Amino acid sequence: MKNLVAGTVAVLVLLAVMYLVPSKIESLVTHYAAEDNTAAWQMDTELAQDGLFDPLRGQTPVTSSNPPPPAYHYATNTGPIARNYLTQPPVIPHKIDGYDINMRSNKCLSCHSWRSYREWGATKISLTHYRDRDGRELDDVSPLRYFCTQCHVPQLDARPLVRNDFRPVASLDAR
Repeated sequence: MKNLVAGTVAVLVLLAVMYLVPSKIESLVTHYAAEDNTAAWQMDTELAQDGLFDPLRGQTPVTSSNPPPPAYHYATNTGPIARNYLTQPPVIPHKIDGYDINMRSNKCLSCHSWRSYREWGATKISLTHYRDRDGRELDDVSPLRYFCTQCHVPQLDARPLVRNDFRPVASLDAR
């Protein structure tokens, strides 16, 4: 049933696009049939000017090179960063380049384990990281939670690639 609904929605969106922007259909065909990228770039530019498409390359033709992106900087030991939703894993407020996290060692645990967090002034990892999938408490970090960067990411000063109107839940507004 889900696939039927998704398929119907896709067809309706396609029909709406064809109805609302019929002059662009020919451009789409040209875009995908172009032997060189010039026609594709022109079509992308037209769609961007119409507000229908925002290419990540901006106005740079695909036959040219973009300047390198700006160098982003990691947050610098700023302390805990506020969360946006209740179950969001905390983001990492410092650089982690060169941190080994593998089956033999986990650099994060040298500061954030319950054994050493006080010594380093670090946030200790949650008790939930010491439980297995059945909720039993373990003596050490659960293998399910051992690889920190599968949930936690370093915070950068980069602006979002897309506009984001997300607002945190009311219970987090009183931060």
